[in-house]
Amino acid sequence: MNRCHACSSASLASHLLSCAVGRQSSWKRLARRHPGVAKAYATIATYHTSKQAFWVAEPEQSARKTRQLAAFVAAARMLGYSAPR
Repeated sequence: MNRCHACSSASLASHLLSCAVGRQSSWKRLARRHPGVAKAYATIATYHTSKQAFWVAEPEQSARKTRQLAAFVAAARMLGYSAPR
């Protein structure tokens, strides 16, 4: 499994955090070829968490960071954690 997955135990194996555009493309390809398998997973697409992912001009940089935070909050909620305040 790639190093960017949210699951570390069998009990969480129905959740997938897809970091980076390459992983998102791979997931979309798998979902097209095997829709039955893909339906079994709740997925959230994000950018990679490195600083390089944010080397873009404003306002896109702020927009990416906002989407990134929203994705991680959604992942936390899927896993049963409450959102930070």
